[in-house]
Amino acid sequence: GASPSGADGGGSTPHLPSESHGPSRVLESLVNVANRETKEIKRMIFRQIRCHHCKQGGHPGGNKADIELTLPAIQVQWLRQVSANCGHDSVDKTMRIILDFYPSLTNLKDGEALERKL
Repeated sequence: GASPSGADGGGSTPHLPSESHGPSRVLESLVNVANRETKEIKRMIFRQIRCHHCKQGGHPGGNKADIELTLPAIQVQWLRQVSANCGHDSVDKTMRIILDFYPSLTNLKDGEALERKL
């Protein structure tokens, strides 16, 4: 799964990704958006099961690729807290939920709402 680097505990130094770290910047922006959501929306994002591939004959758990991402330490801490509070298997799972949730909104009629949030 995707793993945030610099996530080795309390001693990591916040690292803001450079332009060359496009995927990290995207995740950083999406984590900021998720963190600004209301409690009700956060509950929907992190606790509501939206993946029903197993009922459609897909592979349980889906296909995953390992990538390394760099996030500020404060965001890694927030992701760990969300992961623990929601009972996710890992922080990787919490990140995949964010990465799956927000792009799915672009399929909605009002894709401009997502653009305004970012």
